Amino acid sequence: MTSVTAPAARPFRAAQYLAALALLGAFALRVAVLMQGVDLPIVRDEAQYDKFARQLLAAVGARDIFAYTEIYRPPMYPAFVALAFLLGGAERFGVGLMQALLDTASVALVYALTRRLFHRSGVALLAAGLYAIYPEAVALTRQFYTETLFNFLVLMTFYLLARFAPTRARAPLFAAGVALGFAALTRELVLYFALLVVPVWFFIGAGGFKRAPLIQTVVFGAGLLLVLLPWTARNYTLEGRFVPIATEGEKNILQDNLKAMARVECGTKTNRPDAAVIQCIPFAVMSREILNGAPKGERMRAAVNGALQVVAKYPFAWLNAKLEPLTLLWAPPNWKLHYFRAKTLDDAGRNLFNWVVGSYHALFLVGAVVGLVVARDDAAKLLVTLYLLYVLAIFIVTHFQARYREPLFVVFMPYAALGIASAVELARRRVPVREWFSRPRAYVGGGLLALIVLLMLKSL
Repeated sequence: MTSVTAPAARPFRAAQYLAALALLGAFALRVAVLMQGVDLPIVRDEAQYDKFARQLLAAVGARDIFAYTEIYRPPMYPAFVALAFLLGGAERFGVGLMQALLDTASVALVYALTRRLFHRSGVALLAAGLYAIYPEAVALTRQFYTETLFNFLVLMTFYLLARFAPTRARAPLFAAGVALGFAALTRELVLYFALLVVPVWFFIGAGGFKRAPLIQTVVFGAGLLLVLLPWTARNYTLEGRFVPIATEGEKNILQDNLKAMARVECGTKTNRPDAAVIQCIPFAVMSREILNGAPKGERMRAAVNGALQVVAKYPFAWLNAKLEPLTLLWAPPNWKLHYFRAKTLDDAGRNLFNWVVGSYHALFLVGAVVGLVVARDDAAKLLVTLYLLYVLAIFIVTHFQARYREPLFVVFMPYAALGIASAVELARRRVPVREWFSRPRAYVGGGLLALIVLLMLKSL
């Protein structure tokens, strides 16, 4: 009688089960927060996106896409909200549920990106867990804001570029161009990152001006243009001028620099209500008059010229006025931020809320700084650094709000997880300190860490 050997049992993959648990937990948390605020009124920018989504649905129903004439805001998020209205009803719940699913997919992308960068499942699980409970991401899931969709598209772009970097394969590079094109149709600020920064990254990676990065730029640009050209052509048909994505940037460049001038000339501080400044210099009215007074084809130039005049007139005061809002990058969040919608909490609830979200914020920032220091110097780290510098420059040129930091922070989730894991390993004495840092790197990391801690303490 021949004995039959049973096949070896498949090894238990704890990392996969824990990753699935993180995804389920992230989705459950977002749905719970959504249900708690399903009756919240639609206010501020939410009302605009709601209106644009309904207009887009009407244009699709009429089978005339040119019936949707909106050109002020990028189209991707209104289209997403319109799709949510079709699938789940024209209410907050339907949009919130789709965003909960999409943000859960972003948790999976954080896991995959971290695995791709560091080849450590434990660090990847920690990164996924950090994003799963990220307070601002959870809060924004239930609201009509672009962050949830934009986070997904930016993470997809970075994941595809991380796949491209070691192999130089063209398929993920083309796909990254497509993903970043959709991201630009969600928030225009990444358009110039795609056009200016990513090609520079190609040439730095190649070690100079060579044939390979030229081909890479063409492949990446082809994916980008595949997405953007139809919308740009539609804009030209409607507006009679070249508008790559939307006209919102014209207003932001001009109005926010006029606002800085108004604060200087009126002697007000940036934490004062806008009404106090408007009484002195109506910068919003001024910007509309300047833009409407210029020919359509000259409005961007008029906006840039107006902004440059402010910079030339008050260079140091302008820089101070523009840098001060950037303190929100490291300032711990609190219940007062409008997107948390936490005004109904009592004093004890507010204190607990501030402690939880503030502790998370501090842990994330410290972990991200440590992670960037201990991570090996490679193409992915360079790209993340360039993205940080680019976004900060854009915020200085235009404007910054607290929720704008979320799409920046999500890219640093892998490094925050690496920093936390490395600190734990050091505390357990599993990794000698001398293997962590070279001497210059230790000085730089310690200095950055001390600076971040001091800035956070100062902002309390």
